[in-house]
Amino acid sequence: MSAEDGKVRSPTNELYYYRGKKRERDIVVLYGNTQALTTFGQYELCGRILDIAESFGCRYVVTLGGFKREKEVDTPKLYCAATDSATLQEALGLGAEIMEGRIFGVAGLLIGLAKLREMRGFCLLAETPWAYPDARAAREVLGAVCKMLHLKVDLSRLDMAAEATRSILGSFGLTAHPRKEREEPSFRGLI
Repeated sequence: MSAEDGKVRSPTNELYYYRGKKRERDIVVLYGNTQALTTFGQYELCGRILDIAESFGCRYVVTLGGFKREKEVDTPKLYCAATDSATLQEALGLGAEIMEGRIFGVAGLLIGLAKLREMRGFCLLAETPWAYPDARAAREVLGAVCKMLHLKVDLSRLDMAAEATRSILGSFGLTAHPRKEREEPSFRGLI
C-alpha cells in the first residue's frame, strides 16, 4: 500500500487494450506499480497476464525495463533478449545490443513464459544508473518501441516526472546521482 495526499493506493497491475485502426496492430499494455514479492507470485501474475493477452489473440510480447549500471550515462544504451533469432534481429534493428546476464522480474519472466506458449517477443532494457525513475532511460526504450509500432507518443511528461522525483528525493536529503555520493560521502541525516 502507498499513500498519496492521505489516500491509500493499492498495488496494481492493469491491462489496457487498444484496437488498431485499419492496418495498425491491436495493442495490450500492462501498467504495474509493483511486482509480486515471491517467485510463485511472479509466475502466477505473468501466467495470468499471458492468459488474458492470448484471449485477445496476442502472439507477440514486448517488455521494457532498466539495466542498472554503476555509472551515469548521457545517452543510455539499449540491450535486448528475445525468444528466437528472427525476433532478436528485430530488436537489434532498434539499435539495441545483445543482453548478457539475467533479466529479473516481470520483464524477463514474461518473455520466457511467452516462448513456452509459442509466442514471439523480446525484452528491451535501457542503461540506468540508479533505482529511481530515469526519464532518459524511459525515453530510449519508449522511443524504440514507438518507432517499431509506428506510434506517436508525447514523451515530454517524462521530464516533468523526473523533475518531480528529484524534488521528492531532495526533500529527503537524497540524490539521484549515487556516483557523486560515493566519491564524496556524506553522513548527514544518518541515525
